[in-house]
Amino acid sequence: MKKILALLLVAVMAFGCAACAAQPAAEEAPAAEAPAEEAPAEATTYNIGVCIYKFDDNFMTLYRQELESYFKSLETDTVKYNVTIVDGKGDMAEQTNQVDTFLAQGVDALIVNLVQSSSAATITEKCKSADVPVVYINREPAAEDMAAWDKICYVGADARQS
Repeated sequence: MKKILALLLVAVMAFGCAACAAQPAAEEAPAAEAPAEEAPAEATTYNIGVCIYKFDDNFMTLYRQELESYFKSLETDTVKYNVTIVDGKGDMAEQTNQVDTFLAQGVDALIVNLVQSSSAATITEKCKSADVPVVYINREPAAEDMAAWDKICYVGADARQS
């Protein structure tokens, strides 16, 4: 379990670093001008949507708690995370609707614990169309689904080895 959490945290950190690196650099003031008093920088908030296959699964309850705690630990005066976690209730149609809602709301990234790993192609295509990175957790999509796009990754154990 610690390996899975560690891998998830690495993936989330990678998204955070990529998001921070994508911000345009601030222009420097000309050297001849006196520096003005700096107003406190406004925090950038990243919206993260998390779809869990079923909330009453004990392992996924721990996973949710760790995700929330981890994103809180990443926050600074200039970077905040708004993490919304939803329950798929073991229903793939429900989870697909949740993904659609997150994409319509303009989330910056999705973390998805699939109800059915066979639905990864559908979710990936939706995220690709919206240009929203997606991290699949705990249920590994098929290799061809993972190769479909460069803003996709899987964090979890190899099901064949497990």
